[in-house]
Amino acid sequence: MNRKIPLMLIPFILLLPVLVSCMTYTYAEASKAIPVGPSGEGSSLPETRYAVLQQVEPTSFAEKAIPVGEEASAVSLLRAALIPLPCDAEPVMLDAILNVAMASELDVWAFTGDVRSIAYVADNSPVQGIMFGTDRLVVTTREILAVSDNSVRIAADGNRTVGIAVVNLQESTAFDILRRTEDVSLWKPLIDAVHETRIKAVQPLLGAHDMPLLVLASLGEPSAEDWFDTASDHPYRTPIAWPLLDALQESDFLDSWRMTHFNAVSDPGITWELHDESALFSERVDFLLAKGLLPMETSTVLVGPVKQERLPHEQRWAVTGTFLIP
Repeated sequence: MNRKIPLMLIPFILLLPVLVSCMTYTYAEASKAIPVGPSGEGSSLPETRYAVLQQVEPTSFAEKAIPVGEEASAVSLLRAALIPLPCDAEPVMLDAILNVAMASELDVWAFTGDVRSIAYVADNSPVQGIMFGTDRLVVTTREILAVSDNSVRIAADGNRTVGIAVVNLQESTAFDILRRTEDVSLWKPLIDAVHETRIKAVQPLLGAHDMPLLVLASLGEPSAEDWFDTASDHPYRTPIAWPLLDALQESDFLDSWRMTHFNAVSDPGITWELHDESALFSERVDFLLAKGLLPMETSTVLVGPVKQERLPHEQRWAVTGTFLIP
């Protein structure tokens, strides 16, 4: 059931353990939170250092997310961000996210995460938002016109309206199963086995819609296109047809990142990295999916957590996008 939350304009940042397991953060680890920085796409984890909240430059996020210029003001745009929250994060880390977030100038923010983290954001942000279940939250500065079981309708410029939905499948990911299955020939059957359950979560979004729709989705699995195009360059990838994003694209949703970054090799758009005992896994598992909207620009923004000594540990990126509303 949906419930309205008092929340305030939230721009954003991000850090979150997802896909493998819910890692617990201590206060000491949370105090190492890093400021928003440029996306890091490489084979090694970036080295960072602590910066207190006052040192964070919130404009770095806004500048990446929002194209500026005379052309932008002449058309109707929607600016959005998907923010997976840290799992079991301490309040100091979530407060840092909220403070930096409120300095940005987006229209829509979607948060995914565990029950405790989502509840904390909902209770401590001063802008109205809509909560879906206990693990998804949509916040917007636009007027909220209607709320359904899986989406919210917001006002755009003129008489336009746009639907916003958020999907969180981080807890049902198949990737953890693959990590523990050495026989690569079993990977495809394992993926197919969990797909039936996962597709049900997005089924209500696959039908016809009477308005443009933006789905901010933490799918917990990569794009089949990404894997096929880069399998030869990644030691753990094989040509597997990951099915969930394909199902959404067959229903006319556009993968905004791939629409604005055409090469999966040079522009991987990594949103999650796992540094394991024996390998480094890097994947794009968070998506901005548009139907009836034209993706104009997308970016990833590194937020954390900081490189840690314990293994495994994760790095996360947020995804931002700017869309033309027809």
